[in-house]
Formats: sequence, structure tokens, C-alpha cells
Amino acid sequence: AELAENSGVTLVHENDTDLYGDTVERCLDVLTTVSAPNLKAAFDPANFIVSGEVPYPDAYDALHPWIAHVHVKDARPDRTVVAVGEGAARWPELLERLRAEGYDGTFSLEPHLAAAGRYQGFSGPDLFRHASQAFTTMLRRMDWVYG
Repeated sequence: AELAENSGVTLVHENDTDLYGDTVERCLDVLTTVSAPNLKAAFDPANFIVSGEVPYPDAYDALHPWIAHVHVKDARPDRTVVAVGEGAARWPELLERLRAEGYDGTFSLEPHLAAAGRYQGFSGPDLFRHASQAFTTMLRRMDWVYG
């Protein structure tokens, strides 16, 4: 972290499934043990669900000081990855909270709708379009201007 900071680089830890740092407790362990101003969190609600965690409000409340990036996908409790709003992540509430707290980080659409595997995922053009439209529709409904 120190080498990265000296080079002007921000490190981002993702709560990726089946790796250390996949649960809220282990994310906090990584972030607080390293304790570097240039170490941030990539918040992936679907990965928390797949890891048996509650992304909102539990994971968000614990990690929001570090969140600099949000992965846009959802999941069901059976570990099926789905488009935002089709799973258990509580995306509308999460987005409202992010906006209310002045979130100015990035959103990255990574739906993995056709195949979701260890370290990989695939959606294809039609399913990616579905995921994109689900997210943009949600943003429009709450009048969140994006572009």
C-alpha cells in the first residue's frame, strides 16, 4: 500500500467470492489491518449474497467509509446471479443511500448472467443489454442523473 501510495496509485479491494475478504468481517480485516488512505473498497452486493452475507444494510453500513467503486449486479439467496432488482441486494435502498451520502465513485456493470464462475463471468450482448436497462431504469425512476 505504501509503494502504491508513493506512486499515486489507489488500491481497491473487492469482496470477491471464495477469497479472503469475501465477507464483511474479512473485508474489514483487510481494510483496517492495512489501514492505508489509498486502500479503498469495491462493493459488490451480489458477491456478498453469494457469500451468505447481507449487502444492504449490513455490509454497506460496515464498509461505506471505504467504498470507491460499486459493481452492478444482483444475486438470489440460491447464489444465482441476476440483474439489479431481480435479487436480494435491495438495490433501490442501496442507491438511495449512496446518493444521500454523496457517493461520487464509479459503477461498473458486470452482470455475469449467462455464466458466473470463479474469476470469470459472461453475459453476451442480449443479457448485458438486459442488465444495463435494469440499472438505468432504476436510476431513472429515482431521478438520478447519470451520463
